[in-house]
Parts: sequence; C-alpha cells; structure tokens
Amino acid sequence: MSKNEFLELLRAALSGEIPDLEIESNMKYYEEYIRTEGYKTSEEEVVNQLGDPRLIAKTIIDTYQLSHDSMFHNANRNKGFYDTEGAYNNKYEGYKDDYNYDGNYNKSKGSSGRNFSFHVNTSLTWIQKALIIAIIVLLVIVLIFVGGVLLNILFTVAIPLLFIYIVYRIIKEAMK
Repeated sequence: MSKNEFLELLRAALSGEIPDLEIESNMKYYEEYIRTEGYKTSEEEVVNQLGDPRLIAKTIIDTYQLSHDSMFHNANRNKGFYDTEGAYNNKYEGYKDDYNYDGNYNKSKGSSGRNFSFHVNTSLTWIQKALIIAIIVLLVIVLIFVGGVLLNILFTVAIPLLFIYIVYRIIKEAMK
C-alpha cells in the first residue's frame, strides 16, 4: 500500500469519529513519520510496518474518547469504518469510497452518515463515589456516637429521674 492510500484510509476511518482538528493533527503526524522513516527504508515498507490504518484509527478514536469521556460521546461507537466485518476487505480495495456505519459499501460520494453527539456525563467518578462512602461512614459514626451519648444520659440521668418520679407518685397516692 502506498503512503497516499494509507493516509486516505486513515482519514476516512477518522472522519466523523473525532473533531477535524484532531484528525489533521494525526494526519500530519503519520505523514511526517512515514516521510522521515522513508529515508531509512522505502515509504511502502514503513506503511506496511505501521499496519492496518483502520486499527490505527480505532486506537486514535478510543484514546481520544477516553481522554474526553466527560464531554464526548459517539452514539455509534461500536460500529465504525474500522470494523473487520462488512464490505471492507483486507486487500484495501475500494478505499476511495465511503463506508457507512452498518458496514455497507456506499459508492455515492458525500457524507458517510457519521455525526457527533455531546452529553454531560452523569456517572460518578471513583473519587466522587469514595467521597460519598466516606460521608456515609462519617454520618453512621456520628449517629452511633450521638446515640451512645443519649443512651448514657438516659441511663445516668433520665432513668433515675423517672424512678424518683414514680416513687413520688406512689407516695403521693399513698398519702391521699
């Protein structure tokens, strides 16, 4: 596979999965890498050593989404250009044409149907969960402490006062 074929496949696999700025950054990196390594060996050999551009794209997309998980979410994440099943074959035939999410070959040019959706992450991080657990444990300890103090007051003050009150009532009733 040539350098241009590799870069076109990589761009097609990244298109619609991550922002254009990220795509351009990665394209520049791989173009520069192939060019500089191509001085030592042929560009075609460097491309072959890099491997399947779909798998590279999958790694780039996964890394991007992990690092931007709280604000970035692609609803069709598990069905992308880089899937090994579908119309795309391992001989890189038809690389210039678009592939849509269901893996079907689409000869018409234009949008491949990929889009972004942004959301607010409502799940708690492990730090937030640990903080909630710590607060709950602290509340339980405070309740046990307060309960212990109340029981101590009850047994040292309230029960003797209750006992004195009952004796007083019995004496008062007996004197009538």
